[in-house]
Amino acid sequence: MKLFSAVLFFAAFSAVPASAGAGGNVIAFRSAETGAVGLMTEDGEIVAPAVFDGAGRFSHGICAMRLGDRYGYVGAEGLTLTAMNLRAARDFTATPAGTPYASVRCDDGWNLIDARGVPVFPRARPAEITDARTLGLAAFYLDSREIVRADETSSESFRDYAQRSVNNYLSFWYPKKEYETTQDWRARTTDEKLQLKVEELRRLAAARFVSERGDAALSPADFRIVKYDADNSAFLLSHAKFGGALVPVPRREAALFRENFPRAKILAPDYGVGKSDRITLRGADFVMPDGKVYRADPDAVYEADTRYAGFEVTLPGGAEPIEIPPRSVLSDVDRGVPALKPQPDRARFACILVNETYENSANVLFAGEDGYAFEKYCEKTLGIPRERVSRSKNNSLGHMRRAVRDLAARAKAFPDAEIIFFYVGKSVADRYGNEYLLPTDCRPADGVGGGFKLKELYEELGSLRAKLVTVFIDSEICFTSTKSEGKSGGGKTLVELSDAVPAGRSVVFRSALAEESPRRFPENSHGLFTYFLLKKIKETRGNVGYAELADYLEEQVKRTATVRFDAEQTATATPSEELGDAWAEITVR
Repeated sequence: MKLFSAVLFFAAFSAVPASAGAGGNVIAFRSAETGAVGLMTEDGEIVAPAVFDGAGRFSHGICAMRLGDRYGYVGAEGLTLTAMNLRAARDFTATPAGTPYASVRCDDGWNLIDARGVPVFPRARPAEITDARTLGLAAFYLDSREIVRADETSSESFRDYAQRSVNNYLSFWYPKKEYETTQDWRARTTDEKLQLKVEELRRLAAARFVSERGDAALSPADFRIVKYDADNSAFLLSHAKFGGALVPVPRREAALFRENFPRAKILAPDYGVGKSDRITLRGADFVMPDGKVYRADPDAVYEADTRYAGFEVTLPGGAEPIEIPPRSVLSDVDRGVPALKPQPDRARFACILVNETYENSANVLFAGEDGYAFEKYCEKTLGIPRERVSRSKNNSLGHMRRAVRDLAARAKAFPDAEIIFFYVGKSVADRYGNEYLLPTDCRPADGVGGGFKLKELYEELGSLRAKLVTVFIDSEICFTSTKSEGKSGGGKTLVELSDAVPAGRSVVFRSALAEESPRRFPENSHGLFTYFLLKKIKETRGNVGYAELADYLEEQVKRTATVRFDAEQTATATPSEELGDAWAEITVR
């Protein structure tokens, strides 16, 4: 039975039965069951659910909607551009340059918004702005005394963009509707459905973020050749808007590439959201005058600077400092990361916390490289979708707790969720053996009061009732004070750690025992533990059981620490009681 019919447009808008949206013609419909208004394509695909009281003209891929006595805008993908809190909303019209704007009335007056829902002017105006079509490119004359220009290129990050888009949509999706029973509302807005909706909206927001900011026509004049890396056979190009681009070019062709680059054609640009949370150029074809094509590759290897610029490393026991030169080439685990088929249907989530630069104590060498490389392996080798992998660097306690909460909120929506938690940095232990992950703004002496208690972390992750929780911790434990009954060994007091044991269905891999100092591996620009973890994943393409991985890490870390550093380091793996012996056959991928 057909439950919708054609809808009459409300008086505040021009009456137009249909117009072209991003995915074809979009029309408004009214639900025969509830009387509410929504948007759909002519093929019957729902664009915006029937939760509104009226619809306006669909113009420039955007439609004004009414909810009660308030208005807002919805895009062709169903994402709202503004919250439903406007007192009036006009149709979008374009400047002579083709840039669409709409006049809106907020509680404090009138303004213009662009196609992203962002206000043009920093403060509202008392009178309606109606002449956007006749004025110059992004130049709006407000009165005889003032001219304001709106910057059409936004510096808004994707995180902020997605947050605004998702929250705007949820502002009308989540509340209970007038004709909806409490039981139906609760069934519609369960935690699982909410998280699925958020995931869907994030994907749509990413696609729209890129499409709005990408540029179909690129010119060599827009790029600057930074430098050629002969070791890795790649040019680094720089673009003012899209950042860097790596173009692999064989060394024998490099000079000719540089000479002919100003006359090249740039075709098939591919854009994405980069690590900077801004739009980046992921790929493009650089076609030389002779027809030779070079493809930009975001995974190409490039070393920008191999000059010696040593840093000081202080040795224990009052020894003289030594200087270690920075790496000149990437480690073998950073090259050729296996790119396997993504697994979007598998509910896996990864949280990576990197604490490298401490404000009041020595930094953790190569922690940044560890976190970045592990993220790459999660995405490319383990097949976890990029939006389900989070990596944050130099975290406060609040940031660490928030990251775990965000991970938990997303994972709870899936009964078969699998969680990976990776931490590299420092930890501290008090006189009773309680261990705390140390935030970067906290001194080791204050870590007991300002750190993330490891027992609490294990309990939080275990309480999710996930199918599997895998924890990797590469940290050196600093003891703030010692027990009087502590054992003395080698000039260092040993303290037995308390009962911070894995909870739920979890396995914890650690880089070293409490009395050992995890080593950093300068030759490979990684921590010793993380280096061999990545090496095993690369060699096996992730098809390695946890028990085999644990044996490998224990053997390789211990052997290398002994031979290379004349030190002891013992990697460990500890399954939870609930998981039991089943952990041995679990594979990384």
